[in-house]
Amino acid sequence: MKKYREIAVIAPKQMLTAFSVLINSRPNQSLLASGASFDELQTSLGEKKPDVVLVYLVPGNGENFDKLDCVTITRIKTTWPETFSVIIVKYPSQLEMALENGADLALVDGVNAQRLLAAIEGKFQ
Repeated sequence: MKKYREIAVIAPKQMLTAFSVLINSRPNQSLLASGASFDELQTSLGEKKPDVVLVYLVPGNGENFDKLDCVTITRIKTTWPETFSVIIVKYPSQLEMALENGADLALVDGVNAQRLLAAIEGKFQ
């Protein structure tokens, strides 16, 4: 596994700053690109390939996983099959759906910063 990791983030704009600070707090990783949607992230990345994609899918309402959320996860794995994907969902009941759609790791919103960093670094499975 690579020691230095370049991370891409899909999240609402208000969350991007928080994730950027967290990611850049470690010397062995950096924020490669970010966007509010998969398409925005892909445009921002161009030909670059992230080592990790962190996706914040909390804004959905209710316990049901939105079809768009499932498509986002699937598109990440189709576009970058070797990229490690960490998906953050709102409810524990959504974890299985995220994994079924291709997430490498799914976490529930509110996970503490140390566990999230461990996930990004591939140390928390």
